[in-house]
Amino acid sequence: MIFCHLHKISDRLASSPVMAVATTGSSQVVASQSATATAPKSAPATAVAPQPAPVSTSTVTAIEVTAKSGGKLFFQNKEIATLWDNETHTIPVDGPGTYALKMVFADHTETRSVVINTRGITKLSFGGTYTVGQPGPAGGIVFFDKGSYSDGWRFLEAASTDIPGTAEWGAYEKKIVGTTTGRGAGKRNTQIIADFLRDIGETGRAAQIVQDFRQGGYDDWFLPSKDELNLMYVNLKEKGLGRFGNGWYWSSSQSDTRSDYPNIYAWIQNFSNGGQAGDMDGANMYAPSSRKSTNSVRPIRQF
Repeated sequence: MIFCHLHKISDRLASSPVMAVATTGSSQVVASQSATATAPKSAPATAVAPQPAPVSTSTVTAIEVTAKSGGKLFFQNKEIATLWDNETHTIPVDGPGTYALKMVFADHTETRSVVINTRGITKLSFGGTYTVGQPGPAGGIVFFDKGSYSDGWRFLEAASTDIPGTAEWGAYEKKIVGTTTGRGAGKRNTQIIADFLRDIGETGRAAQIVQDFRQGGYDDWFLPSKDELNLMYVNLKEKGLGRFGNGWYWSSSQSDTRSDYPNIYAWIQNFSNGGQAGDMDGANMYAPSSRKSTNSVRPIRQF
C-alpha cells in the first residue's frame, strides 16, 4: 500500500511544475519553472531603409548657355565663366524671375534678359552666324543681317506668330516726340511710345502689348519701325515665311505726312501687296493708318 501511494505521488510530481525552495532564515523563496519547453523567439527582422526616389530632371531649373564662339559669360552682372567655341555652361537658378545674361566677345557684346516662370532647362545661344529665313535664338525667324555688329546688335528676329487679335496704336491727336523710321529704330520708338501711353493713362495699345510679349524665354521684343516692317515683308512674307496674314500691320513710326491733320496717323503696311501708308482719307479717324484703327501686330527683337 505504501509503495502504491508513493508511485502515485511520483506520477503527480512528474506532471507538476518543478518547485525550488530556498530557505533563508525564517523565510522561504519559491521559484517555479514549467516543465514545458518554450520555443526560442525568432530574431527581429532587420529594417531596410527606404531608398530615395530618383530625382526627376523636370524639377531642375537652370539656364543652359552655349557660346558659338569664345568669350566671357556674365550672369546678373557678375562674370561667372570663360567659354570656348561651342562650349556649354549650365547656370542653376533658385526660382521664377527675370535674369540678365551677357557674353563679351572680342568684337561685340550680346545681352539677354530671360524670364523664367516654370521649372526646366532654358537654353540660350550666344555668338555664331544666323541666316535670314532660319530660326533665331528666341525661336522666331531671322529676317535681317546687317553684316557686322554695331550698337549692340547685328540681326533682327521676328516672333513666330502675330499677337492674337488686333490693337490700336493709341495717342490719337497727341504728339509723341522722337520716333523715326529707319532700321534699328524700332526698339527706341517702342519705349518712347510706351512711356507716353503710360503717362496719359492708355493701355492695351500695340507698343504696350509687344513689351509684354514673351517667347523663347526672351522679353526684349518691340514694335518694328517703318523700314523694319518692310524688311519683314520682303524677306519673310514674300517668301512664304512667318505665317503672316494679309492685312495691315502696325509700325512704331509716327506719320507726319499731313501737316493739316497732325498726330492722327502712324505708318502701316499691307501684307497682301506690300503697300505702306502713313495717311489715308483725310481726317478719317477710322482709316487703316489712323491711330484709332486696329491692325495686326508682329513683335521683333534685335540681337
